[in-house]
Amino acid sequence: MKVFLTGASGFVGSHVLDALRAGRHDVSVLLRRTSDTRFISRHLGTLTVHYGSLDDVSVLKKGMAGADAVIHCAGKTKALGDSEFYRVNQGGTQNLVTAANACTESLRYLVYISSQAVSGPADLRSPAEETSDPHPVSVYGRSKWLGEIEVRQRCRVTWTILRPAAVYGPRDTEVLPLFQKVKQHLMPLLSGAKRSLSMIYGPDVAAAVLCCLTAERGRGG
Repeated sequence: MKVFLTGASGFVGSHVLDALRAGRHDVSVLLRRTSDTRFISRHLGTLTVHYGSLDDVSVLKKGMAGADAVIHCAGKTKALGDSEFYRVNQGGTQNLVTAANACTESLRYLVYISSQAVSGPADLRSPAEETSDPHPVSVYGRSKWLGEIEVRQRCRVTWTILRPAAVYGPRDTEVLPLFQKVKQHLMPLLSGAKRSLSMIYGPDVAAAVLCCLTAERGRGG
């Protein structure tokens, strides 16, 4: 399968790229000229690289030309201001959908990597489910929900949306300090000693993404 991947140089995106190349898929990626490619350096010789950003619809169209599927991992998890979250996570996804709608001759699938932050807080007694109404409580969560709406309402290509929990594993820097404290025999207290935390291993997210490219069950949801 020929796949166009955004966010390939990031934590989750690099694991998705590993899985795609292990499956011998033909991959093209969107990278900024300033992207840190240390996680994907071993793959660069096997990829078609399109330099640009989610702001440029023409670059996105070029990357998708002839592709069977798009996997949209790129997004902002940290920003100096609220507007940056919305510009990238909503506006960038809007541009991606516009480009996908222009490439329907070849394009069959779109997988959008959203976030459990869209679902909002939950606990073991009342866990968040796919059919639950979204309750994002952060700007990041709201911006990813607006990105989902762009896909749900405008995308003419068959799509699937994934909402991973907190992702950990090789290459992670966000959750790593928590594991480092445990290794030092210290117990991090996350807003109280009894608070639950839902987590998923990075390569498992990548495996789920690849399943979405072939599984009928998740399409359109």
